[in-house]
Amino acid sequence: MINNKEIILKKKRHCKICGKARYDGIMIIKSFICEDCVNSITNEEFDDKQYEDMKNRIKDILF
Repeated sequence: MINNKEIILKKKRHCKICGKARYDGIMIIKSFICEDCVNSITNEEFDDKQYEDMKNRIKDILF
């Protein structure tokens, strides 16, 4: 039997980096970043162009 307290409704949000609608991710100052982008950011090499692009998009969210 499912208890009402166990039911958590998740809402799809649009990622500020990739633009896709996802359920899982993090919020940074009212901006959503999906789990795929978070994983991509944490696994990129510092000298990779994609890392720079992601870093700049996060700067846009913060400032």
